[in-house]
Amino acid sequence: MKGFGSVGAARRFPSAFRGIPPHARPRRHLPAVGEHGLELTVRFTICNHITGTADLSATAHPTKGLIMANPFEDPDARYVALVNDEGQYSLWPAAIAVPAGWTVAVEESTRAECLAFIEEAWTDMRPLSLVRAMSDV
Repeated sequence: MKGFGSVGAARRFPSAFRGIPPHARPRRHLPAVGEHGLELTVRFTICNHITGTADLSATAHPTKGLIMANPFEDPDARYVALVNDEGQYSLWPAAIAVPAGWTVAVEESTRAECLAFIEEAWTDMRPLSLVRAMSDV
């Protein structure tokens, strides 16, 4: 009861905060989950259109709106196999520009052919810098 003049004042104190108006609620600006998902979908669609990846497939969902398909999991798409300076490999959709720091190891091909190449070529998961450091020891 420290800070209150009486027990009655301490009991009345919480009632003063019951009437907090809705506009003063914290986190009121956050959208509902469904609205957030739809907003992200719209933003990614716009981004894909601007970056030139708008031709990637999308499906319409009755409640979630437009859902972009994952371009890395399309079995019918064309892919390239990439390798970086550390000897790490990546499967990459041919419709998307090659990111900086990566070079094409296998030209445009099917998903299965690129994955087969990566399985054969990438036998040691350690980065080349680690392999070199361990060999110097």
